[in-house]
Amino acid sequence: MARRTKEEAEKTCHALLDAAAELFLQKGTSRTSLQEIAAHAGMTRGAIYWHFSGKDEIVRQIWDRFAEAHHQRFVGNLNALPGQGAAAAFRAALRDILATMVNDHRAGQALSIVLFIVEFSREAGELQHYLLQKQDSLVSAMIGACRRLEAVGALKPGLAPETAAKGILSYVIGLVHQYLGPHAFADLAEEGPELLELYLDAVLVAG
Repeated sequence: MARRTKEEAEKTCHALLDAAAELFLQKGTSRTSLQEIAAHAGMTRGAIYWHFSGKDEIVRQIWDRFAEAHHQRFVGNLNALPGQGAAAAFRAALRDILATMVNDHRAGQALSIVLFIVEFSREAGELQHYLLQKQDSLVSAMIGACRRLEAVGALKPGLAPETAAKGILSYVIGLVHQYLGPHAFADLAEEGPELLELYLDAVLVAG
């Protein structure tokens, strides 16, 4: 009985997170009320407060449940580039994250909400600090990966690792943003690998 109750609570929580994600993407976080989330999930507002303290916690759980594992894998892959075959491993890690955005709808929603939907204020709160930590870990891992690529001669001569890292992240985030938006002009399922290689060929040494 207890197991069934736990499973039902988990199902309810996921339904609320799914409803919240859909509304956040449609209206933004600040313009979406807790009542609207509950109604969209076919539940009462009380169900929201049973599972979450407020919208900030909902956003955090959307990230934690649907995107955090992918984030950790990607950062881990960047931090663990081998000395031999670093460029190939780097390309594979980037292809993997693009494939995740294509194949995991919830992960794509979570990334869109965190990157493009959440409204940040000048006075950073707990959620903003948490998400900025995730961003910082990603940027640090990318810079570290580019430094290792430079060390093994895989980065184009004269290109600073920091510049390469920021350019690659900007390009990949841009690909994901347009794909997850309402009017995508490039299909990552079909064109993603080729578009990715187009940019990487400009910053990595061939071979």
